[in-house]
Amino acid sequence: MKTHVIHLDPHDNVVSISDKLSWGKARRIILVLPSSGNLRLRKIDLIMIQRSAVKKGFSIALVSIPSDLKKLAKELHIPFFRTLSDAQRKNWKFFTKAKTPFKPLLGHDFRKLGSERKSQEPTWQNSFMIRLAFFSLGVLAILMVSFLFIPSAVIQLNSREKTQNLVLRVSASDGIKEINYSGSIPSYKKTSNVSGSRLVKISTQSLVPDKKASGFVEFTNLTSEGIQIPAGTIITQLNNSIVRFETEEAGQVLPGVGKTIRVPIQALYAGTSGNMDADSIGSLIGDLGLKLTVKNPEPISGGTDRYEIIADENDRNNLYSILEKELRLKAIQQEEDFPTDGVVSIDDSIRIEEIIKMDFIPAIDQPGDKLILQLGLNYSLETVYYSDLLNLAAPAFDSNLPKMYIEVKGSRKVESILDPVTDPNGTTVFDVKLSQKIKRKISTIDVVNIVRGISIKEAYEILIKKFGDGISPIIEIKPSWWPRMPFIGLRIVIID
Repeated sequence: MKTHVIHLDPHDNVVSISDKLSWGKARRIILVLPSSGNLRLRKIDLIMIQRSAVKKGFSIALVSIPSDLKKLAKELHIPFFRTLSDAQRKNWKFFTKAKTPFKPLLGHDFRKLGSERKSQEPTWQNSFMIRLAFFSLGVLAILMVSFLFIPSAVIQLNSREKTQNLVLRVSASDGIKEINYSGSIPSYKKTSNVSGSRLVKISTQSLVPDKKASGFVEFTNLTSEGIQIPAGTIITQLNNSIVRFETEEAGQVLPGVGKTIRVPIQALYAGTSGNMDADSIGSLIGDLGLKLTVKNPEPISGGTDRYEIIADENDRNNLYSILEKELRLKAIQQEEDFPTDGVVSIDDSIRIEEIIKMDFIPAIDQPGDKLILQLGLNYSLETVYYSDLLNLAAPAFDSNLPKMYIEVKGSRKVESILDPVTDPNGTTVFDVKLSQKIKRKISTIDVVNIVRGISIKEAYEILIKKFGDGISPIIEIKPSWWPRMPFIGLRIVIID
């Protein structure tokens, strides 16, 4: 019989193969699969291709199919051959299943089948009471499922927290390398440079030098030579070299022992301290004292003082004390505002390491009704790690925990450091006050077991009775009109 050969491509599918069947020019069509084996057909694909061929009035056979496809083709009675020549020469009927003619059922046949089916049903199925009983059982089952699984409850325990305080004596030193649970932890010295200025009003009045004393002295030659006396020659008292005078002009003593000359002088410093009685000056500074004698035959006078507002030593000390306290607090505040790795400063351990700058304006002995201090200081401060303090306190907290209570996670904290004292070796001993939150230990499984299936009022009463004032429960039921707690424990959610 005449055949038509269609070579399939690796990218073909059921739709494209069905379209290619319409190209057929003979009753028998041979589908040659690609030798690469990339075309994969499933059983459903072969069924769809076979139906499409039958619908178009063709018979199909397969050539060059893989071994797994041969089994499917054999199940569907589709002829398959190893080569194209075999498909053209051999008989296809060997593969064809004997078919019974298809006869469609007419309408009256369906009615006949329906009546026959009805006649075969048991008579009890038509009983109204039996059907009602089965319906009631179904409704009851739905209600039971609803009763067990529809209601849900959320219980907020609102455990009341208490504060537990603890005070530990701690020794901190930079010579300690790790925590010792006997009470020792490492400390670390930090330095901080701070500077600032402060102005204060001055009301202190003091006597200050006003005018310089002046007069004349008489020089006497002790040699036979003439002696030149330069201007600015320094002269002092016989028994007090602090008060000094200088010659205001140059002079020359004539040659000969006993020759004299009179020269004007003036005190080096202003004030009444330069006023001298007659014959109180008698000492020369320098080599001239070996050649000349000097005296004041008349008093030295004219030196005066006046009252001025001027800062004294107490004013300067008080201003320094005030500004130093401000800078000390500033240095401590810097550590608190910019902690590194949870560092805790021991405030009372702060010390001045170096005075970088200290300028008073006006300078000492200069008058003025305002005093300004510009001060720069380098402070050192002992610090400890926050985590070290918490780790040191952990065993003490655990051992002092009340029965039936647990710690609220993350609630431990350092409250304050008390009475630090640093010895000459650099070891600081202090008391540290710590605290943590604790709450009643509650098993959520126990709560679920004691409240399920009871009324909401009973649930409140039982929870309060069992846990006392440790909780303030809030119970929410869904739906809100449901009168009792759920029987299924999984339908109860506990929030602590």
